[in-house]
Amino acid sequence: MDAAIWGQPIVSFDAMRQAYFRDAKANYNDVIWWPKGAGWKNQSLTVNTSVRYLYFFFNTKNDGPVVLELPGAIDRAGFFGTITDAWFVPLVDIGSQGEDNGKGGKYLVLPPDYKGDVPSGYIPVRPRTYNTYTLVRSIVASESEEDVRKSDELVKQIKLYPLSKAANPPVQRFVDMTDILYEGLVSYDESLYTSLARMLNER
Repeated sequence: MDAAIWGQPIVSFDAMRQAYFRDAKANYNDVIWWPKGAGWKNQSLTVNTSVRYLYFFFNTKNDGPVVLELPGAIDRAGFFGTITDAWFVPLVDIGSQGEDNGKGGKYLVLPPDYKGDVPSGYIPVRPRTYNTYTLVRSIVASESEEDVRKSDELVKQIKLYPLSKAANPPVQRFVDMTDILYEGLVSYDESLYTSLARMLNER
């Protein structure tokens, strides 16, 4: 019982991540998002149906340091979000009320054992785990067609890639989750312990 209680944060992380892989058919560094707002098919914790969410996961054990390029806010559109470790411990806020004050920037998520130098021009993020999760809210001033168009264009400027590919980043993949069931909630049965073991072994 204690293991289930204390392991709930990292098991919740894994439930979200498994839905990202399974339901969105996404890979690490892909962006999944709800451009029309999160409806009932977004089965995540504390979802607000009026919010345009973006989720993505990094794994620095696989990829080494990973870059998040977040564009700056524009007139009537911006972002607000948080990068967390696999225990859902907040590491840094990003966007309008975050580290970059809405100006955008290049965040560099580092492996927990990283001993190298941080290149200039990056905001370092130092999680205690190899796995991280980022939740971003796409902020739009109104639901007008023009405001939504501007916000969508801003979203498509987000880039995620390993630092090793910074000279030639891959084309960013976005997955529209509007009509896709995303089952990101924990099942409180024996599978909880399977998930807990997997995440503790991975970190």
